[in-house]
Amino acid sequence: MPLLIFIISGALLLSGCGESDTVSNNDLKEHGVKVVRLDKRLVLVETAGLVEKRISVVKMMEQYVEPQLVDLRTGQLIDDADFAVTYDQEQAEKDPDQSIELTRIEDLAGIKRRENIGKLYLIKGDNGDLDKILVPIRAYGRFSMIYGFLALEAEDLTIFNIGFYQHGETPSLGAEFVNDPGVAKRFVGKKIFRNGHADFSVIINHSTFYDEYSVDGVSGASYTSRAVERAINYWCGTSAFGPAIHRIAGKRD
Repeated sequence: MPLLIFIISGALLLSGCGESDTVSNNDLKEHGVKVVRLDKRLVLVETAGLVEKRISVVKMMEQYVEPQLVDLRTGQLIDDADFAVTYDQEQAEKDPDQSIELTRIEDLAGIKRRENIGKLYLIKGDNGDLDKILVPIRAYGRFSMIYGFLALEAEDLTIFNIGFYQHGETPSLGAEFVNDPGVAKRFVGKKIFRNGHADFSVIINHSTFYDEYSVDGVSGASYTSRAVERAINYWCGTSAFGPAIHRIAGKRD
C-alpha cells in the first residue's frame, strides 16, 4: 500500500503566493484562504513511495529518481541528463521564451501557458528497473493554481499515488480534497487511459455510478474536484506528457 501524502502539518503558508493576477489577496482573505506550499522534493519522494527506504532525501533522489525531459511540442524524449537535473519547469512555464500561450479550447486545465519542455520523473526499483512514472500536474482550482504529482505504475499505468505540494483552496472544502488521505486512497489502482487516451473523471454527483476510470469527489468542492480531474487528463493527454508516458512504458521491458 503506498504512502499517501496530502497532509499539511508544518507547511509554509503564503498569502497570495503569486496568484494575484487572478484572485486578489482580499478575495483570499475574505474566504479564509491561504496558499499552502510544502517541500516539493519531499512530496515527490513520498508520492513515489520512497520514504520507506530509510535514507536521506538526497540519496533517494540520487539512487531511485531519474528526471526525464520531454519536448511537449512533439512528445519526444530529450536525452540530456545534465540539463534534466538543472531544468526548472515551474520557471519555464512563466517565461514567454520557454512556453506557449494556450487558446481557450486548448487550455483544459486553466493554466494559460504551457512550457515547451516538461520534466517527468522515472522511479527505479532496488534492482534499477523502471518501477513508476511520476507526472507533474497542475490546474487552476477555486482560488489558485494547484500543483502536484501523479505516480503511475510503469507496468500498467494505473495510479499508484497522488500528492499535492501547493494549493490555495477553500478551507474544509477544496482543501479537504487535496489534504485528506482518505480522499487520496480513492485514486489508488484507478485507470486513466481508455483506448490510449486520458479519460479520467472525478464524479461530483454522488448518486452517479463511478468505475475504474473515476473516483468520487468531495461535497462542496466542485471547483477543486474538477481541477484535479482536468489536471490529470491534461498532463496525461496528447498535448502534454501522454505520448511520452506511453513511449516510456512501452520501452520498460
